[in-house]
Amino acid sequence: MYNNTTFEKRQVETMIGITKSILENNLSSVFTSKDLLKLCPDDNIRYCQVNRAINNGEIIRLRKGFYTLSKIYRKKPIDSEVLSQKIDNTSYVSMVSALRNHNWIPETVYLCTCVTMKKSKKVDCTLFGYDYRNIKQKNFLKGVKTVNYYGENFLQATPLKAICDYISWRNLNWTSTEPLIDSLRIEEENLEELTSKDFDELQGNYPDYPNTERFIAGVRKELSL
Repeated sequence: MYNNTTFEKRQVETMIGITKSILENNLSSVFTSKDLLKLCPDDNIRYCQVNRAINNGEIIRLRKGFYTLSKIYRKKPIDSEVLSQKIDNTSYVSMVSALRNHNWIPETVYLCTCVTMKKSKKVDCTLFGYDYRNIKQKNFLKGVKTVNYYGENFLQATPLKAICDYISWRNLNWTSTEPLIDSLRIEEENLEELTSKDFDELQGNYPDYPNTERFIAGVRKELSL
């Protein structure tokens, strides 16, 4: 039933009951209190077993209401972007986090940056940190695509959308590609990937950020798109 190599450091017989149930029911890499309630409806038993599993190192509490199995029990990797939308289901990954995922910037990004429909906030988890930023838009999901990671989906901004969100949040007065290359270290060859469709989708989507609209128009003109 279980992969022996996965459990070489701990015998299945010693595993807490709630951990066995999580594995047998193939819960996602990040599961919630509601998921555990379905597995074990009795509040007292569930509370005791979850705490015992945490103390035994079988379960990791990421933050209140969110959990993952320890690495030796996990069947697939835990992804910070997938978790970001479990924490806030009105958000998508954007700005430098999305640009890094698209390989448009060279730096490693340690804090996952997202745009949210809710109030701006920072969230710390046991394994990850998140920065949620509220950016008003005409159509929140314009320029946002679904990404599949090990069978789980999350929403992420396209490169141009990520840049527009970045400019909006920081109130930057950029109107050409020069600061993208100099400040964000985006390569010219990446910018050449942009199409007229990318600009059609986002032009007019940031009416509360005139600087962003000027940026879109300026770069579009520069790239002859």
